[in-house]
Amino acid sequence: MLRADLPKVYLRCAFASFILLLSDVFSMGAPGVRGYIFSLLFNFLFYASSVSIVELAIAFCGQWSKRLSAVLAFLFHAAVFAYSCSSIFLILTFDLRWNSLTFQILRETNGGEVGGFINAYILTWRCVSLFLIFLVFALAGWKAIPALSHRMPARLYGVVPNVIFALAAIAFLTEWRFFSADFDANYYHSDKFIQRTSLWKLNQSWLQYNDFLADFERCADSQSDLRIDSVSFRSPNIVVVIGESFIRRHSSLYGYGLPTNPQLADEPDLTVFSDVVSPVNATTMSFQYFMSMAQTDDTLKWADTPFFPAFFKSVGYNVIFYSNQYVQEGDVNFFDASAGFFNQSRVQNQLFDVRNHHRYAFDDEMIDDYEKKQSELEADGNNLVIFHLVGQHSPAVERYPSDETFFAPEDIDRSDLDEAERSQIAQYDNAVRYNDKVVAHIIDLFRDRDCILLYFADHGEEMYDCRRSAGRKFDFDTNPDVARCQLEVPFLIWTSAEYGQNHPDVVERIKCARNHPAMLDALPHLLLYLGGIHSQWYKPENNLLDASYNIGRKRYIAGGRDYDVITK
Repeated sequence: MLRADLPKVYLRCAFASFILLLSDVFSMGAPGVRGYIFSLLFNFLFYASSVSIVELAIAFCGQWSKRLSAVLAFLFHAAVFAYSCSSIFLILTFDLRWNSLTFQILRETNGGEVGGFINAYILTWRCVSLFLIFLVFALAGWKAIPALSHRMPARLYGVVPNVIFALAAIAFLTEWRFFSADFDANYYHSDKFIQRTSLWKLNQSWLQYNDFLADFERCADSQSDLRIDSVSFRSPNIVVVIGESFIRRHSSLYGYGLPTNPQLADEPDLTVFSDVVSPVNATTMSFQYFMSMAQTDDTLKWADTPFFPAFFKSVGYNVIFYSNQYVQEGDVNFFDASAGFFNQSRVQNQLFDVRNHHRYAFDDEMIDDYEKKQSELEADGNNLVIFHLVGQHSPAVERYPSDETFFAPEDIDRSDLDEAERSQIAQYDNAVRYNDKVVAHIIDLFRDRDCILLYFADHGEEMYDCRRSAGRKFDFDTNPDVARCQLEVPFLIWTSAEYGQNHPDVVERIKCARNHPAMLDALPHLLLYLGGIHSQWYKPENNLLDASYNIGRKRYIAGGRDYDVITK
């Protein structure tokens, strides 16, 4: 490479790095102004050192063919432009990034959907204007590089600057060791700065997507391995209501000081279970455990076993899945990527007869929609209805209508917290109270039926309950209360009057089991019992209502730790 080419290489590196940095400006996620600035600086230097490798290789090619070098340079910068432009489009339009979801959507889309997408989102004055501005800026920068390179002082690319640049490149390129093919190694061993770069996130998303694909295929194959011997349809109508991010100690059913569950507290046929935990504080993994026959204390993986809806659908239950987080099509968002097995046609066709296609601003709007269609959706015979709520998912203030506000910061008796923190707790408690209304509404829909209903949450979280922290973290060993807040979940069973008359033995079993320790990963065994489905997968010792239930079973949470040891 000729020394005269260095100014052009440097300028192209700086320009490409700046283009890559533009999407980070909108999606950095760094704490505070200082963290944001330092992260942007790190990202720019990392991109510059990375781009320099490509630019130097292109410049060396110019020694044999100037035309080849020019073509490669143009293609490389076009790719950088396309990535940055599309990233900004996704962020501004859908609040999405290039991740496993977007890869999934691209893979599953068809020509008709592409045309509709272009008409709805691309061919708009806003999108076209932004694209043209971005394009003009990029072309102007590209055209200006040759002229600027001739005016660049020699001292800016002399020996000393080159040495400094080389050392900086070596230092930052060491971060590329976190771009391996091992998702977990990249995630758990990398530093916080590299995790804020778009390139690292893109690589991780690609690895995660490929893992998803492999799991989805195994999962689809597993749904036919049901090994059903017989079915008695013990419970004609079974309703499973899955909550979200419900801290059990914020429920007045469990002794909370504020009336967060006034309607459920008045239900005479509601049994409150005192000791049920989730194996993990993440929605996707929790779903994988309580939907599949895999448990934390065996060697089976979630994708290698059938899910409980597959059993019910196979024997003749009409299986309905109404979710305010995961939808089959239409307004797909980030939630659908992590639990994408719901949207794989080979999987969902074996699990559900009916699914909803849209989300709702609030959970009760989804229940209103179901109520309007209830007679059409449900079969005259046996039904398994699964509702998945958005519940108290952060930010809690967005989970209930403003006219459902009941608690205020002054209702939170916590002198150790400031106004903003007490306001967060009040908002969370309002979301709990609204959730109470939603679950009560669902109960009303089945009150006059031979029906049993189960309610539980996928996991809990923290809301300044045991330390000055809100949300979810994985530092369970720091404080036993941390694990309790994030893993203890409410678990309720309601039975209609008709169900109580027709199945007094089941009702009695429920009352006897209300204080048994349990974990959500064993839920399918309880549901198979309620459906009267006899399968080789079913183990009575894992059924919370069975006389042979193993009360002393170890409750291993994700990661292999014993929950009861951590929290003792």
